[in-house]
Amino acid sequence: MTEDTKTKVKKSVLIADIGDLPPTILTAVEILGVENFVELCYSLGGIALYIPKFERVAGAARDRLIVKEFNGGNYIELAKKYDLTEAWVRQIVAKDRWEKNQTTLF
Repeated sequence: MTEDTKTKVKKSVLIADIGDLPPTILTAVEILGVENFVELCYSLGGIALYIPKFERVAGAARDRLIVKEFNGGNYIELAKKYDLTEAWVRQIVAKDRWEKNQTTLF
């Protein structure tokens, strides 16, 4: 199939064409939309793809928000807000402080 033909086929795929896929895949179609899902299949189709949990992807962003919102003593408030333990919030803040205090050797 030529690239031109593949492009025409990609643009012609309808939700009815993929309706017999497994439920987890249909959830991805609902989230991404048919056009983006078809593009994903076109680009990565046939490979095993691991999708990490949300917490793994968003953990660094969450930690940055915690550090930004930290006012010197609001550990419990941040723990409740981000559904973490107070100890974990303290570790996040301490790690940020430690990283900021490190000097580079080069």
